[in-house]
Order: sequence, then structure tokens, then C-alpha cells
Amino acid sequence: MPQKRIIRKKICLNCKKEFICPLRYGISKWKARKFCSIRCGALYYSPQRIKRMTGKNNPSWKKGNYIASSIGYKFLTISSLSLKDQQLAKQMVTKRKINKNRILEHRFIMAKKIGRPLNSSEIVHHIDGNKLNNHPDNLQLLIFDNRNCRYPIICPKCGYQF
Repeated sequence: MPQKRIIRKKICLNCKKEFICPLRYGISKWKARKFCSIRCGALYYSPQRIKRMTGKNNPSWKKGNYIASSIGYKFLTISSLSLKDQQLAKQMVTKRKINKNRILEHRFIMAKKIGRPLNSSEIVHHIDGNKLNNHPDNLQLLIFDNRNCRYPIICPKCGYQF
């Protein structure tokens, strides 16, 4: 006498259709199966996963701040700024940018201080030499052009040579 096939009827969480889940998948998969197909599972989880894991909902979110260990400067995520600040930050995007969604924080703070986007020939200098100290009083704007400069520019306060 052949063995009776054990089947179980379940309801798909995505399309709400009833589907048959045979025991051939094993007891653990038989109990865990929630969708009638792989496609239904992907459609069910993809919007939730995208919403859950981006920006402020990501457990690794650092309030839009990022420190590049290779150069030591702090970056800001443009999407974490207000709409007015986002427009200013997008105007400052240069060709040498590391990431299209990030901007150097000290350049952004100086642009807000003077009220306009910075040019690529303008350098923001940290007076105390600490690259992470982005207080507006610690930042100095220098206009630098390699073509017309015969002698190096030296900061009178910290002695840094440009």
C-alpha cells in the first residue's frame, strides 16, 4: 500500500491565494513557507526592506555624517539636509567628488557662512589644523590659483603651506 502524501493548505501573505505546501520540503520548510512562489516572496519583502533599511531607518545610520579615514575630513549626506541646504550643496558638486550624495562638511559650512556656493579654486582652511573641527570661527576661506602662484601660501597662524 503506497504512503499517503501529506499536504497542507496555506494562504500566501502577498497575494492572499491559497496554495498547497507538500511535505517534500521537509518539516522546517513546510512550517516556514509563507508564499506561493518565489516571486510573491520577493514582491512582499522588497518594498518593506527598502523602506526599512535606508537612511534613518538603517541601524548603521550616523545622522548623515561620514568620516573618510583616507583623507580625515568629515562628509555630510546631502539627503539628510533641509531642502534649502540641499540646493546649496548640489550647486557645489564638483567633478572630483568622491560620492554624488556626500559633500565635505567644512566646505558646506563656509558656503552657508558666506551665502553662496564655493568655486573649485577656493580652499577652506582649518586654522587650528584639526580637520574635524568645523566650527565657522575655525574656518578660513582662501582663493588659490595654481597658474598665477609662484610662491607657496603660508598660513600665518598655523604655518601650513599650500
